[in-house]
Amino acid sequence: MSSPTAFGASVHHDGERVRFTCRGHLTYSSCDAFRPLLDGLDGPPGHEIVVDLGELSFLDTNGLGMLLILREHARSRGRRIAVVNIPPRVLRMLDRSGGRALLMG
Repeated sequence: MSSPTAFGASVHHDGERVRFTCRGHLTYSSCDAFRPLLDGLDGPPGHEIVVDLGELSFLDTNGLGMLLILREHARSRGRRIAVVNIPPRVLRMLDRSGGRALLMG
């Protein structure tokens, strides 16, 4: 049984778009649960990947690193990435760490 703060994600394919919905805590211990998102990057170049953080309750620097890896993998496959619905708590962490510019840039 997972705790209410454990990381979880779902992947939805919708034509030319893949939507990742992340929930819970994205930290170092989330690595195994996060890895399948990288598998969702297959597809034709140019198709958009939307990362929805609306249900994410906590993000640390390890979690930010995983999101940056996701972004780099997408870009290396010619895919566009958009991060949406960033909760205020997560946004503050991104701003303090400089991660917002890295992730959104």
